[in-house]
This record gives sequence, structure tokens and C-alpha cells, in this order.
Amino acid sequence: MACIRNVTSYQSYPLHQGWELVSTAAGCYQNPAQLEQHAQAWLTASVPGTVIETLQQHHQWNLAHPLNVDSLDWWYRCSFAAVDVVEGTQRVLKLAGLATDATIWLNDQQILATDNMFRSYEVDITALLMEQNTLYIHFHSLQSLLTMKRPRPRWRTRLVEHQQLRWLRTTLLGRMPGWSPPLRPVGPWRTIVLEDRMLFALDQTSLQTTVEDGNGRVSVMFHAQCLLDVIPTHASLILDATEYALTVQKESDTAFTVRGEIEIPAVQLWWPHTHGAQPLYPARVVLHYPTTHAEIDCGKLAFRHIEWLADPLTHFGLRINDVPIFCRGACWTPLDMATLSGTAQEYTMALQLALRAGLNMFRVGGTMVYEDDAFYDLCDKAGILVWQDFMFANMDYPFAKEDFLTNCLQECEQVLTRLQTHACLAIWCGNSEISQQVAMLGLPAEMWHNDFFETTLPVLCQRYSHAPYWSSSPDGGALPFQANAGNAHYQGVGAFLRPLEDARRSEVHFAVECLAFANIPEDKTIDLFIKPEEMAIHHPKWKARVPRDAGAPWDFEDVRDYYLKLLFGLDPLKLRYSDMPRYMDLSRVVPGEVMAAVFAEWRRQRSVNNGGLIWFYRDLWPGAGWGIVDATGYPKASYYYLRRTWLPRACFFSDEGLNGLWVHVTNDQAEVFHAKLQLALYNASGTLMATVTREVRVSPHGGSELHVDALFEQFLDLTYVYRFGPPGYAFAVATLQRKEDAVVVSEAFYFVQGLPTEREINSGLSAQGSLQADGTYTLTVRADKLAQSVAIHTKSYLPEDNYFHLKPHGERVLTLYPLEKSVPLRGYVTALNTSHEVNIQV
Repeated sequence: MACIRNVTSYQSYPLHQGWELVSTAAGCYQNPAQLEQHAQAWLTASVPGTVIETLQQHHQWNLAHPLNVDSLDWWYRCSFAAVDVVEGTQRVLKLAGLATDATIWLNDQQILATDNMFRSYEVDITALLMEQNTLYIHFHSLQSLLTMKRPRPRWRTRLVEHQQLRWLRTTLLGRMPGWSPPLRPVGPWRTIVLEDRMLFALDQTSLQTTVEDGNGRVSVMFHAQCLLDVIPTHASLILDATEYALTVQKESDTAFTVRGEIEIPAVQLWWPHTHGAQPLYPARVVLHYPTTHAEIDCGKLAFRHIEWLADPLTHFGLRINDVPIFCRGACWTPLDMATLSGTAQEYTMALQLALRAGLNMFRVGGTMVYEDDAFYDLCDKAGILVWQDFMFANMDYPFAKEDFLTNCLQECEQVLTRLQTHACLAIWCGNSEISQQVAMLGLPAEMWHNDFFETTLPVLCQRYSHAPYWSSSPDGGALPFQANAGNAHYQGVGAFLRPLEDARRSEVHFAVECLAFANIPEDKTIDLFIKPEEMAIHHPKWKARVPRDAGAPWDFEDVRDYYLKLLFGLDPLKLRYSDMPRYMDLSRVVPGEVMAAVFAEWRRQRSVNNGGLIWFYRDLWPGAGWGIVDATGYPKASYYYLRRTWLPRACFFSDEGLNGLWVHVTNDQAEVFHAKLQLALYNASGTLMATVTREVRVSPHGGSELHVDALFEQFLDLTYVYRFGPPGYAFAVATLQRKEDAVVVSEAFYFVQGLPTEREINSGLSAQGSLQADGTYTLTVRADKLAQSVAIHTKSYLPEDNYFHLKPHGERVLTLYPLEKSVPLRGYVTALNTSHEVNIQV
């Protein structure tokens, strides 16, 4: 019932204090009485939390020598007092998440056995509670469970270490070689609460919003068991400040249902933040009794209409409130691998960073975990869409086994109930890569899909949500992974070493995973696991954290090196051998240059693409991981390249070969964009050779494309395909300004003969910081000549923008956000085409 935030006739007592933890050999003890007969070295434990989190707190677990916690049994215990309650109170123990197979005892009596880390469990313990109570939770060795004899799968996947994981409802995190650190989640990873319920006990909830002809509609259905011999006399829904009547129907002497269909005229619509506002309506249901009342807090509701753009098999995309949405973002990962969660502040900071980047969609993939309520609440508030996978990936799950199927259905129904009111939920997806896995192994087409994902799960989703359902990602086409049908996991540009032009040639409609690279973090993050005297790229500790696909003879650092040579024409091997700092500087920006080029291509007006999600928003541990943000939450260079391409209003170039150079302007927002577009052409020495300015009017949720030669009204051969002599220009700069106040909204660079590799002795680069009243700094960066990929290096501040180009005599004014309180600004700036550092002056 997690779509219910609070009930005034309920009293909750979190059991988060006084926990202890001990490990034993697998299967050594079967109950607490046996355990307590032997002296044990108990550790104080964090709950909610995991075994590894507690062991880290006691300095008994580290990545250098990682204990396999799956190989042991783990026991938690806690003593607590129970308060007196009035007659008729139901006392329930609520366990929101136990990883994974566990047995629970209260006061020496077994009360529950669990086998699904994704489910929450409740036990009525009214008759068992005493004045003083002891609770034990026994987590059984996952390794022992995996050795049990079971039928073999019809196919094997290299994704996981053990094929029998398909029988166990637990996360694959920590159990995927080459993907994640070996932190295997075991323990009570979500809250444990004692709840006293009075008047009634809810057992079914359905609360859905829709939009029809501009009017909002709320459908309410609550079913409850009576705890006293009385049902409500009447009920109402209070939405914002307006009260609407609901009906109360007596089902039996001990049960009742509350229902209602409510229409709200001219409701305010919820949008992704790139396209509009996010109005949220506080909602609560009030149940009136003869002498009292109870309020059920339903959180905040929103109204939006979401549907497929067209037939998803042929033109995959989303339409929200009748407007096509270009979705851009990344695949979400847990903020902390040890806890699989984060604090409210950590979630807020992570999503604020995403907002600044122009990201409007996260995918919670099938190899991860269902996220905490705080994540979805913040996505609602921020206007970030969520593509939600159910937690199934790659394996041959035994749905033909009835108890396994029932377990999975209960899991999925709980998730749907919990998340049904969230406006951010854009797509429900049955699984990750199962259809692709089967097809790539050459198995027959009738095995690519199964009834659970094609029939059972979509029917269940329709009961709780109006968001579209998709059975498997990727899927569509002659083969499930065909890039130009359905949705794609596109790594053509990336792992499969295709040229940048492949982003257009492959006709990708929607890339739910794309552009996986080993993204190098900043030096301060590298220093967390590599000592200064250890050569990072060549050290085993570095290589252990470079992601790779199991069984592949290459890793994602090889992919990055391939594009370094493609973009800059330099040999990565020779660079590493002769100039490691130069190699690191170039390698940091290579993925960003590639990502920006691909998304610029996909955002063109004539592109068939409707969205792309980078494979990993954030790293799972410090290193050159897939994330565009490192494991500490600090952005990498790729983040900033994407930010400039993802902005709701942006400009960028496209090289159309014989058709010349074009500049594109996009406007995702609901208002007409009146802008000025300036084009400037420079020669190799940085001298301005020509410039032109045009007023541009871009329609709401629209775009415009302009031929650069047409703007200058002459043939320029900026794409340098005709080659009538040496190129006349070295690079072009497009500057997009708001017409009303000349504020620069976006800037784009095009290099006629590819990215420069030469370095200037002095480019006239300077940086001046000015402290503001709110603790931020305003940083002004200037350059006399072209400054390429200007990087701001400061340990205590987060730059608003970074790794940007500066045109000759250009200036960039940006904000530096403090990461700590009252720390003086110290740092320096560099440019890729200069050979020296420039200190920031304050």
C-alpha cells in the first residue's frame, strides 16, 4: 500500500535501533535457540542496511580483499519494547525489503519465511507481542541456495556468474562480472516498522489519474477490513483544497470499499521539465465515522496524458499531452552499492545535477533494483520521466513453476501499487535483453518471447497504470535487436566501433541504452583508489574497474581509444607511452565529443530518432566506468558535453557533405522562441573572417534548420568536399541568443578539418572568480585565441559548465557551486590546445 503515505489512525514505530549482526557457516544453525547456545561475536548493525555496510563500518570488508557474503549465513537480532494500545488495535510487523531468502522469528516463534528481495511483507503479530520482544532475521547463504539441484535453463547467459540465479528473486548487482563491484546485497535493505492500526486495515488500493479533453479524472478504489464493528458513514477526496464526495459500500460485516470517479475541469497538466511545468495536487481521502474520522494521505497527484507516438514497432516514441517528446537521459544506478539507496539529500543533489544537464528521462533497468520512494517523488517534482523495467534480465526464468510465477506476480503487483500515482512513470518494460539474449544465441523465434511478458504482465499493468507497456528491451524487427525497429540498445557508435555517421544510418528510433564508454573521472576521484605514484591506466587496480562484457576480448577503454584515434588522428598507444598526461586529457573529452555529435544528429528536425539514454548515469564505484557522473556524484567531461546538447533550447551543426553545413535550432518549450543566431567564421590563426546575424523564430515544441551558405549568401565549402584549393576557414561558431535581452542560450563549434591537435604556447586564457552572497562564485573565463575544451579544476566547487570551447576573444561567465561550506576558491583552468595551467584569480 505504498502509494499511501500516512494514515492518521495508524501509528508507526520504526525498528532502526539496537540491531546486531553475526555470521555463521551456511546451514550451521536452524533457529535462534541453537544460535544462542554458542558464544557469538555480534556486531552493532545498521538497519535498514546490508551486511557489507555493517562490515565496512567495523572495518571488516574492503574491495582489496572482498569477502563473498553470499557464502555465509547472516543473523540479525533486535530487542524492543511494545507500548500499550487500545482494544481492537491490529499490530503489524512490516518488512519493506529483505535480501533475499530469510526466516524471521519473534519471541522464539517463526512468523515468516521470505524469498524475494523486491517484495514487502506484513505479519499480524497482535497476539505475539509482549512487553519486551526479541526479533531475529536469518538470511540464508545465497551460494548454498545456488548449489541446490534444479532443472537447467534452456539457454545460458554470460551476464551472471551462476545460471541458477534465475530461480532467486534478487538483484544481479554485485553478481555480474565486468559490470559491477563485488558488493553482493544481503540483509534488511529497506525499513522494518512496527505499525499499530486502528479502525480499519487497508488491503487494496487503486488511485489513478487521467486526462480527457483538458479535464482531469481521478479514479479511487480503497478496500479495507474493519477492526471494530463499524464502517465509515461517508468519505471524501480532498484534492488540493477542494473536497469531492466518495461512496462507501459495505462488503460484509468486516469489510468495506470506498469508490469514486471525480472530474476536475481544466486541470493543469504535468510536463517533463524540458517542455513545461509540473503542477502537483496534494490528495487525501477522509473516512468519516460517527464519533471520529481518519485521513489517508495519498501524496501528490498529477495529470498528464501519455501514449505511444505511433506504432512502437515502426516508430518508437512517446507523446505527452499530445506533444511528441524527445527523451534524453541515462540509465539510473543505485547511489550507494553498499546500501542500494541514498539519503534524501543525496537523491536531491543527484536529480538537481540531472536537471541542470537537461536530462528528462531515467531508465531503472532490469539488472538493478526498484528505487526508493524518494527517487520517484523527486522525479515527479522535477519533471523527469522514468522508464521502469521490472527486475528481470537475460535469463530463462522458470515461470512454468507455479510458486515462482505467483511470487513474481505478487512482486510486480506490489511495485505497480506503490508507483501507480507517479506522473513520472512513462513506460513499464517487462525485462531487459531477454528477447535479445535468446535471438543472439541462435535459438528459434518461438523462444524469443513468453506468455508472462507478452500477456500476463501487460494485463496486470493495465489494472494499475495508463502508461504504455513494452515487453522486452530491446525488441522489434526481424531480430529483437534490430536498430531501426522497435527500441534499441544501440552501441553502433561505441562498442561496435562504427563511424559517427552510423547514428543516422542505423535509423535508431529510441535507444534505451547507448554510447557506453569508459569515462575517465577527475583526478580527485582517481586519487580515491590509485596512489599518485601508481600509473593509473596501467595499474591492475585501474583495469579492474574498467567495464567489460564477460567473454569479450576487449574492454570499454579499447572502445574509447578507437575513437580517440578517429577524432584526433593520434595513436593512443604512442600517447600512453610518451605523454600520459596528454593521453588522459584527450581521453576525458573523447566520449563527450562522440556523445554530443550523436545527440546533435538525433535532435535534428528530420531525424527519425525520438530518444536516447546513455548507459549509466553514475558509476557504481570510483574508476573509468560507464557513468557520465562518477561514484562520488561529481560530473565527468561527458556530462558537460551532453548538457550543452540536451538543453531545451540549443543549437548545433550538422555536416551534410555535398549539401553543405547546416545549423539547427531546437525549442522544446511551450512558447515561441524569438532568437538571434550569429554565425562567425575563423581562419587557422583565429582571425575572424566573416560573420552574419539572423533573427530566428522557432515554434513551440519545434525546431528550425538553416543552410550556412544561404545565411552568408555565398558558396563557402565549409564541409570541404569540393576541395578547390586549401580550406578557406578553419572553424565556425554559432551563437544563439534570446532576442529580448541578448542572453546567450547556446553555442556550437564546427571544425572544418576535424578537431585540432596542435597546442599553443599562450592562448591568452584567464579566469577570474568573484564570491557571491549565497556562497557561490561567479567565474569569468576569457581567451584571446581559440581555447579548446576549457577545463575548470577545483576540488571544492562544482562548475555549472565545463570542458567548453571558447572562441577567439570569447568570454564565458558561469557559476561555481560549493561542495563544502566556507571554503576559499582555489583551482586552475586548462585548455586542450594549450600546454600550461592558468590559476583562478579571486
